[in-house]
Amino acid sequence: MAFTFKSESIISLALIFGAWARQAMSVRILCEPTIAEQHQQWMTEYVRTYEDPQEKAKYQAIFAENLQFIEDFKSHTEYLASKQPEPAETTSYSHKNLADDFPDNIDKVEKGVVNHIKYQGRFDCDATSYICRGGYPDTAFKYIIRSQGIASQNTYAYHGMDRTCNATKAAEHMTRIKGFADVPPGEDELMKAVAQQPIAVVIGASGREFQSYKHGVFNGDCGS
Repeated sequence: MAFTFKSESIISLALIFGAWARQAMSVRILCEPTIAEQHQQWMTEYVRTYEDPQEKAKYQAIFAENLQFIEDFKSHTEYLASKQPEPAETTSYSHKNLADDFPDNIDKVEKGVVNHIKYQGRFDCDATSYICRGGYPDTAFKYIIRSQGIASQNTYAYHGMDRTCNATKAAEHMTRIKGFADVPPGEDELMKAVAQQPIAVVIGASGREFQSYKHGVFNGDCGS
């Protein structure tokens, strides 16, 4: 009789759980936008249109695949973060001592040293900087030194496409640089460099994780 009682209890609990799970699933389905809705929101945000329903269906499938990749990546990074040990007291202490030797904050824009963040841009007249493959700042700096200066954005605007070098505009130099140097590895050296002047940072942007990035702190592999 005891066995029968336990079996009935288990069956009852299973039925209750099953009903709750179906209800929760229904609420989730109602609350979460469908792939089609999310794709439509993305199209609206980025002003994207397609020639016909077939093309839209093709790119909606790609959108769904990318969305799944992002969700899997987020779940993986959140799992890893939950498994990280608590930082030791010596870690925060050493960083505090390091930070004490430098300013609390540095705003190069406020000082007029650099502009606000903008798109990368590139040099039409520099054939050595691998501009179609991301580019390298050191070759760009060498171009500026070799040309004895560089034109301003207003003088020689960036258009985001292959164009013929306009030597006349390129020769209207707005500023010059005398040289540059690579910063040795390490947070200490990096903070010293930033405290003195702006720095150029290169990251590996060809990975799918980085190309799917939109906002917030990126915890994936950036090649550095």
